[in-house]
Amino acid sequence: MKSKGKRFIISWGIVLSLFSLLLVLLYPGKGKLGHWFAVSAVFTIARDSALYAGMGLLFIRLIKIISPLYQIYIFGCTINIAIGLIGVVLYWLSSSQMTLGNACLYNLLLGVIFLGDIMLYKS
Repeated sequence: MKSKGKRFIISWGIVLSLFSLLLVLLYPGKGKLGHWFAVSAVFTIARDSALYAGMGLLFIRLIKIISPLYQIYIFGCTINIAIGLIGVVLYWLSSSQMTLGNACLYNLLLGVIFLGDIMLYKS
C-alpha cells in the first residue's frame, strides 16, 4: 500500500503541475474569441486524449501486459479523475454547458474503474 500511495502523490503532483502550467501559459488570451478560448480548446483536446489513452491503457492491462502498479497506469487514473472532477465542478457551478459535464463523466467513470483496479490489485 505504501508504494501505491507514493505513486498517487507523484501522479497528482504531475497533474496539478501540468494544469497550473497550462493555465498560466494560456489564460490571458488576446484573441477576439475571449480570454478563456485557448484554455477551453486545450481542455477539450486533453479530455479526449486522456479518455482514449486511458482506454488504451485499460486494454493493455486487460491483456496482462502491464500491472496496475505501473506509474503510467496510475497517471492515467489520476488524469481521468481530475478531468472528470473539473467537468462536474464546472457544471455544478453553472460555468459550463451540460454537454461538457456529460463528456467529462466518461473520464470520471474510466478513472474510477482504474482506481478500483489499482486498489483491488494484490501484488
